[in-house]
Amino acid sequence: MLRNSTNTLKVFAFNATTGAPTTGDAANITCKVSLDGAAAVALADTNPTEMEDGYYLFNVTAAESNGVTADFFPESSTNNVQVICAEHSRYLLPQGGVATLSNQTTIISSQAATDVTISN
Repeated sequence: MLRNSTNTLKVFAFNATTGAPTTGDAANITCKVSLDGAAAVALADTNPTEMEDGYYLFNVTAAESNGVTADFFPESSTNNVQVICAEHSRYLLPQGGVATLSNQTTIISSQAATDVTISN
């Protein structure tokens, strides 16, 4: 997730007893965010958009991602429905951090290619 940028947050809703994905529950799902350990506040995107098979997407505003870390707390008001994030706690990368990270990955990959022998 990029710091101080609009992002999306994927959550998964399921029946707490059976583990089966919960669909059609978007109107009952909400989420709070805590930046850098501060008190959690509700996301501006009140309810997520349903994808399918129990997955939902929240839109996260730039202000809601303007920190070093972000902890997300999704929940459903529907009885026996549990909602979890794909990643509960996230480090927020500076916008230029992705290019740096990609460059480091390329360097590591090219180094590995010269040092590793693959045999069948």
